Amino acid sequence: MADCRISTDLPDGLHLHHFPDRLEAHLDRADPLKSPPAHLFNDTKMLPGLMIGGAVGVFIAALGGGRAVALAAPLIGAVAGGFAAARRPRRWDLSELCF
Repeated sequence: MADCRISTDLPDGLHLHHFPDRLEAHLDRADPLKSPPAHLFNDTKMLPGLMIGGAVGVFIAALGGGRAVALAAPLIGAVAGGFAAARRPRRWDLSELCF
């Protein structure tokens, strides 16, 4: 798999993923090469992950799971959400493309 980002003069950026059988592409709302924090907030599910992790942390604390575990849950949720794309990419089967 290859991963490529192409910056533009605009705030967004093109993100391409090349797999052996397909090509996936999407436009990032915020170019991570120009502004990583804006990219995390606009193009990933970091904030929903943080909120879900926070709710899980409160639940764990209520069950007596310990303060450290309860405090780690929001961080784990935010990291997991940071790796989840906010939008589905456009996919092309490589056999459909002409080279």
